[in-house]
Amino acid sequence: MSRSKGNRATASKLADYAELVSNNFTQSMVMFASVFVIGLLFSVVSAWALRTRKNNPNT
Repeated sequence: MSRSKGNRATASKLADYAELVSNNFTQSMVMFASVFVIGLLFSVVSAWALRTRKNNPNT
């Protein structure tokens, strides 16, 4: 496949996504999902790192 054919294929794929990119609702949902996932990962790692271990008096 020549370079120009690859560029045309990429351009046509990007043109297919143009409607999604121009949609404000889609952009806001992608942003919300990415921030939510990052926050969730951060909170899980923080909770794991800061957890307190129970001292068992019987051992």
